[in-house]
Amino acid sequence: MRRALVLALVACGSLVSCTTVLRTQVSREETRLTEREKRHMAALLENMAAGWDGMRHGKISERRKAQDRYDRALADFLRQWDKQQSPRYWQTGTVFAAKKQSFLIEFDPAANQHYEVPPLQIDQLILPHRVKQRDTDTQAWRPGVGVPVVGHIRRTIDARKAYPFLPPNGGNLTLTAVMEICDASEDGTAPRRCRLHLHNTLNVDTVKVRDDERLLAANFTASKQLALSKKSLNLFALLGLFYPERALADCQLYRMDVYDPKRIPVVFVHGLMSDPHIWLNVVNAISADPELRAAYQPWYFLYPTALGIPQSSAMLRDSLRQMLTHYDPDDNDPGPKNMVLVGHSMGGLVSRMQTIDPGDKLWKALLSDPPEALRVSDSVKERLTRNLLFKPQPEVKRLIFITTPHRGSNIASKNIVRRLS
Repeated sequence: MRRALVLALVACGSLVSCTTVLRTQVSREETRLTEREKRHMAALLENMAAGWDGMRHGKISERRKAQDRYDRALADFLRQWDKQQSPRYWQTGTVFAAKKQSFLIEFDPAANQHYEVPPLQIDQLILPHRVKQRDTDTQAWRPGVGVPVVGHIRRTIDARKAYPFLPPNGGNLTLTAVMEICDASEDGTAPRRCRLHLHNTLNVDTVKVRDDERLLAANFTASKQLALSKKSLNLFALLGLFYPERALADCQLYRMDVYDPKRIPVVFVHGLMSDPHIWLNVVNAISADPELRAAYQPWYFLYPTALGIPQSSAMLRDSLRQMLTHYDPDDNDPGPKNMVLVGHSMGGLVSRMQTIDPGDKLWKALLSDPPEALRVSDSVKERLTRNLLFKPQPEVKRLIFITTPHRGSNIASKNIVRRLS
């Protein structure tokens, strides 16, 4: 048994270069809007402008009707523009002309993602009603001005290079669209200027409608339902149990939101024959609570559960270091210095290994000779040392265990488990 575990420790290191089993997406083709499409969308802008203007005047009931009119027209406009052209190819300064009025749409191509995400960084805008919901899913939303959308970033080869922690099914950002509409010119000949904002709803709670501060609408659930889709992640769970060597290339940390240097990362680690989709409701709960949302940012660790605890914990350890090196190379960000790991079942054991110093106990439990006396190649020795001799991760300040078998589990004695091992 001890020899088998040592062989597994050695073998896993030689398989990390396997290709990904998770689907790589392709970019949407660049298209241009036709004049006919622009005229149709200009009519939606006219309706939207009427709603925007109506939100400033009249009784409360009238202003609510105007806001509903504005929100519906904005949703229709975004759906049409996204259908005809990927947001990645939208151009600031585009003019939409109707018979009576024309509109000039602008946006900030270099907006700060902490508060606003530029359309040019997004492949698709998805309205929440298009996301399939389960009865058991916790719903987290907030009423207000604007149209909640999911900003989807496809997992293309280029995107994976630019965003190394982009989830397996692409990025799904929690956004709310607001079209700020300026007053029409006095003579009515110049296009009416509009400014499109895709607010990062995790950091922006209110917007101004003229000089009136309004609550920003939000849907915190739809983006997480896409990010933690069982349909896209369940294949990894099965491969990770029966063919772990095919899943090693995708074993790493993944972020679910735009990185925030001030928020504390909460890393969720799934258990045996499982995957991160199990965390949907708890991630929704964090997003729905204003205090938790302001304090924490959810991440998850994806790993093949057929591997031994030492191998999986070493991969988590490496991925944590890579995350810190990528996002906080100067060691200035306060959030990652107080990391929280949440582990379910076997994931709790993998998490616990980030906070202990085993000294040489693990090594001696498996090998009778010290590292320098092993008659193996340098690469094998390095893998064994990496898996069995390590120090605690100082950034991990808290562990949360959910049904973790700290003293072993009866499942290990089952015939099927013995055969799989």
